[in-house]
Amino acid sequence: MKDNKEITYNKEKIITFIDDISLLQDKLQEERDEFRASCSLIRESRNMMLYLDKEKVR
Repeated sequence: MKDNKEITYNKEKIITFIDDISLLQDKLQEERDEFRASCSLIRESRNMMLYLDKEKVR
């Protein structure tokens, strides 16, 4: 049977691991949001360039 110190240690390791996962998930969400914002800016820039090219043709 495991002693209480080992059980407490393992419990703390698990809690730390869960906290680490939570922090990584938060960071991943931030990265996704930044990526989506970048994609949106690129899309808008491309649309603006296409619009300007069409205006030159007229």
